[in-house]
Amino acid sequence: MMDVSTEVVVAVIGGGSALIGTFLGAYLNKRATLSTARELVEIERFKYAQDRIWDFRKESYTVILAHLRKASNFADKVFAGYCDEQQHPEVYFASDDRKNDDIASWSAWDTCRAVFEDNLLTLSDDFAQQFNLLVHSFRTIDDNDLPPEVAHKRAEIFSTFYPKLLRIAQDEIAPSKVKRLGETD
Repeated sequence: MMDVSTEVVVAVIGGGSALIGTFLGAYLNKRATLSTARELVEIERFKYAQDRIWDFRKESYTVILAHLRKASNFADKVFAGYCDEQQHPEVYFASDDRKNDDIASWSAWDTCRAVFEDNLLTLSDDFAQQFNLLVHSFRTIDDNDLPPEVAHKRAEIFSTFYPKLLRIAQDEIAPSKVKRLGETD
């Protein structure tokens, strides 16, 4: 049989082991909880940063497209002025209306380009690529062409690219449909 000193040693070792196990479990649980909390904080920070970028991108698209629409409207107005049957194209060319509409169109376009350049880091690659195609499309205009032809080409370039850029922005901001497996455009 066990003597009293052996029973005390077994009880002390058993109790000590249970106590050490409890403290070790609590310590490890605390570390796991802290680790999980840190991970959750990092996830929330990332989500917050993504939300801020998303909001900034949406605002950038809105401003860029508003100025592009304004430039397009004035370009259309200039072209329409050359097509007005009530007025000869040369008279319209010399008019203050044409000059003011031309200035307004180029001013809106300059602002549009400046906003694009200022926000380029937050814009999607598709939007940036399409916008750069728009910019380069103006190189096809020959300054030696007649003013009505130049006005027509400008209006056509704006009216061609505006809907494309608008569609890209809309699809990114509020996707209209989810593609199903095997579905094509």
